[in-house]
Amino acid sequence: MHSLSFGQLRTLADFFNNLSLAWFTAGVIGPFFTEVESNYQFLYTLIGLIFSYLFLNLALKISQKLND
Repeated sequence: MHSLSFGQLRTLADFFNNLSLAWFTAGVIGPFFTEVESNYQFLYTLIGLIFSYLFLNLALKISQKLND
């Protein structure tokens, strides 16, 4: 597999950044505007935070590779 170009890495970092934002919105903000059983609201928030952190961390690692 060949290495990705600067533009491709930048696009990939933006993609993972958007995924992070989507998970944060769905898992943390979303339950406040929808009817969710109180038992599951914490679970949805936790899952949203975890996936948001993972994708944001991946986007930051790719961006760091661009600066090296």
